[in-house]
Amino acid sequence: MNHFPKEDLETLSEKHVVEFSRYLVTERKVSASYQNSAINSIKFHIRKVLCCRKEPYSDTLL
Repeated sequence: MNHFPKEDLETLSEKHVVEFSRYLVTERKVSASYQNSAINSIKFHIRKVLCCRKEPYSDTLL
């Protein structure tokens, strides 16, 4: 949410998730555990907050 402040959360795409993941690795240099937590937070938001029955992103990415 903070990484894309001008984007509507419901319009974020897989491209945005990949961009955010790369940012965590290259700019923030976070651990694999932190990266995993970030991705799981995104998955939780999609599944529980947005109430999507089918995730818009592939399971291989998430």
